[in-house]
Parts: sequence; C-alpha cells; structure tokens
Amino acid sequence: HDFIGDCNTTMDELAQGEDFQILQFDLINPKKVERKGYHNSGQIVVKSVKIEQDTTFLDYVRGGLKINLSVAVDMTGSNGDPDSPQSLHYIHPRTGENAYTTAIRTVGEILQDYDYDKKIMGMGFGSKVGGVVSHCFPLNGHARNPYCKGVEGLVSSYMDTLNKVTLAEPTCYSQVLQYAANDAMRSSNDVEYTVILLITDGGVTDFQETKQVLIKMSKQPISVVLVGVGEGDMGALVQLDSDRVVGDK
Repeated sequence: HDFIGDCNTTMDELAQGEDFQILQFDLINPKKVERKGYHNSGQIVVKSVKIEQDTTFLDYVRGGLKINLSVAVDMTGSNGDPDSPQSLHYIHPRTGENAYTTAIRTVGEILQDYDYDKKIMGMGFGSKVGGVVSHCFPLNGHARNPYCKGVEGLVSSYMDTLNKVTLAEPTCYSQVLQYAANDAMRSSNDVEYTVILLITDGGVTDFQETKQVLIKMSKQPISVVLVGVGEGDMGALVQLDSDRVVGDK
C-alpha cells in the first residue's frame, strides 16, 4: 500500500464534532511538502463524533453513593485448632494478630474509608454455635443487630467469638453470602452499594450453591471480594472469583 499522508488532531478539536459539525483534516505527506503548490494529499472527513467517558468508582462516591461493608470470616476446622501455632486462627502472643485479623485490617481498612456510617456487618461460618454447626452467625452475638463499629470493633468481635465457638466442618459459603445479600437488599436504595468481603482458607463444599448465589447477586448493587489466607487449595476460590462464573450457569 502507498502512504498517502497523515494528520494530527486533539480531543478538543474532535469534541467540536459532537454537535454534528463536519470536521476536515488535511493529510500531509512529508515527502511532498516542499513541492510547489502542494497543499495536501487528501482529506479525512469526520461526519460525527461521540465521546464516552468511563465513570470510576470514586466518581460514584463523589456523587453521593453510600458504601456498606459486610465481612464473612471462615471459622471452619480446616483452619486448625486456634490454640495451635500452626492454626490460621492462632493469635500470636507478640503481635496479637493472626492471618484473619491481618486480612481484615489490610482489606477492611481500605474499604472502611468508603463506608458512610462505619458500621460493618460481621459474620462467621463453619463453627458449632450452641452445639450445632452454623454456616452463618453474627460475630458480635447479636442476630438482630450484627453490625460492628469499624474495623477495630469487627476484629474485637471476631476474637471474642473465637473463644466461644468450636471450629467445625463443612465449609459452605452460600448461606452467609445469601444472608449478606438479603440484608443489603432490605436496606438498599438508589444511592447505596454493598461490598461483601469473604475471607477463607480455601475449599468449598457447596460450590454449585455458592455459584448460583453469586450469579443472582451479579444483578444487584453488590460486589463480592474473595480473599484467601494460608496455603490451602484456592482452586475453587479462583473459579468463583472468575467473571466467567456468571456465564457458566
């Protein structure tokens, strides 16, 4: 193909075409510029221009969007005995932290900045509560008001609960995710958005049920952040975190 010429323009110039104004740009061939009487090698005619601006998360926040944060903590037996230093729930005597509190602080403190009332719903799953395995229970012990005051309140409730429950099996995500979604939809309006943070050591028994819950939630003003801790198998977690989960019904 023979080179005809090229031209340069700016976004400001192109924006003039948004009002259906026809724009014309001369095509210049550098090899012909010195020729006597040379004006151009042709023209590009732009008949219409449409400029679309991507809206970012911060744009929504600045526009008045209210963010609600919910956190679900994996308290299943696969994490190991909390009294054992090898357990992901073991509270290190020097730092007073463990893998879960670190994850809660690392992610939660970022998301908390966008939570308009700083009330975080804290839930646990996979432990025996009152002798019965529960896949969805409030970390603060109040079923009717499972909200904690900020990240510090959430961590405090988690540590209190750790001393009151018995880690069990299996590992099920669907119930706690559905509970958080139902809570979000009960209180939601046009300016509220919920972020659900689920922290787990990996592995999930109710994979299909969880996938269906995520598919339903994809149509609601809800985002789910899955965070894996430890060295367990995160294969199922990666599959659930994939954008293809919605399509693979």
